[in-house]
Amino acid sequence: MLAFHYDTIDSTNDEAKRLLDQKKITEDAFIIAREQTAGRGRLGHRWSSPLDAGIYLTVIQPGEREVRPETTTLTLAAGVACVNAISKEVSLDVKLKPINDLVIENKKLGGILTESIIQHGKMLAVLTGIGINVHPTDRQVVSGALPPTCLADHLSNKQMQQLNANALVARIVTEILAWNNRVYDGHIEMVKEAWEEHCIDVES
Repeated sequence: MLAFHYDTIDSTNDEAKRLLDQKKITEDAFIIAREQTAGRGRLGHRWSSPLDAGIYLTVIQPGEREVRPETTTLTLAAGVACVNAISKEVSLDVKLKPINDLVIENKKLGGILTESIIQHGKMLAVLTGIGINVHPTDRQVVSGALPPTCLADHLSNKQMQQLNANALVARIVTEILAWNNRVYDGHIEMVKEAWEEHCIDVES
C-alpha cells in the first residue's frame, strides 16, 4: 500500500485530491501528517491540527464504481472502523455521535470527513479523512460543539509511553478499508447496525 508522510500539509484530504489528479495514487493509499495548517471537518468547519498533537490521516480508495454508496454510509463505516481500531490498540471505549464525531465521556476525541470523487456519474475514489486528538494542546472549538478531549486524558502515563501511533494508524487504515468494502459489497444494514451499537444518540 502506498503511504505518503508529511511534516506539514494544508489538509490531508486536499493533498489526496492533488495526488489523485497527478495520477500518483492508483491503488489504496494513505496520507499522514504531523500538522495541518488548513484541516477541515464537516460543513467546512476548521479542524485544529497542531504539530504532533494528533493523528491527521486520509485513507484513499481509488477505483471506478458503478454503484455509488451514499457518503453518509461511508462515514458510518469509518466511525465503526475507528472505534474498533482504538479499542483494539488502546482499549478505550469510544462512542459515536451523529454523524461524524468520535466521543469519550461526552467530549470530542476526533472526527471524520468522507469525500467522494465523482465524474460523469461514476465514483472514481473515496477519501476518508480522520482526525484524532492524541496529546493535550489548545484547540479551537466550534460554537455549540462538544469540548475536546484527547487520548492522553484517558490513558495513564505508562500507557501513553507505550502508545505506538504507527500501529494505531495502521489499524485504522486496515479497519477503514475493510468496512468500506462491506459498503461496496452491499452490506449496508450490517454497517448501520454496527454503527448504532456504538452510537450515543441514534435519534439525532
